[in-house]
Amino acid sequence: MNDFVKLARGHAILLIGTFAAVATLFWRIRFGVDFSDEAFYLATGFRFWLGDRPFIDEINLAQSMGFLLAPLIGVYRAVSGQLDGIFLWVRFLYVLFVCAVAVTAFVCLRRDFSLRVAGCAAVLYLGYVPMNLPTLSYYTMGAGFFSAALLVGAYQKRYAVSGGLFALAGIAYPPMAVVFPFQALTLGITKQRKQALGLALAAAATFGLFALFF
Repeated sequence: MNDFVKLARGHAILLIGTFAAVATLFWRIRFGVDFSDEAFYLATGFRFWLGDRPFIDEINLAQSMGFLLAPLIGVYRAVSGQLDGIFLWVRFLYVLFVCAVAVTAFVCLRRDFSLRVAGCAAVLYLGYVPMNLPTLSYYTMGAGFFSAALLVGAYQKRYAVSGGLFALAGIAYPPMAVVFPFQALTLGITKQRKQALGLALAAAATFGLFALFF
């Protein structure tokens, strides 16, 4: 009975902590808009949506994250007919994004760790806001996609999904694009050639899809 009470108490604390972390994120996104970096992220995505050409009309090395933001901004503008509230919209999407990464972390880690350990790891991810800017950016998307790619590959063994996520991380933050070839090479060296091929093809297809539209 005492063990059951301790287990239930631990799970309850985890649920309360998760709810508190998500609620705090939704509360936090309403404050502290940054008109330098944060405005640049959204402006880059909006410019691509309007038709600017990557690496021709824009030369900033961080511009590729605009490929991911462009359709999200375009959808908002198509529905609302304006850009009022666009900062809050992208911040709302940021919360959904980090929640999705946290759920991925929980599901993957749950295979080898207890519910509380996996849950604590997921909640810790929710609690960290890079640069204190809770919005979709090259570092938040890059870190999120990269973390999910590692977890899905290592714990779920879904290498095609991992390859696509690695590619998205590379699009969000170009230096991360160098990682997936080494991952594929490692799989090949360890005689997991089908998995290596799946990872490489999924990554190449994801890169190709964005190259097709931009």
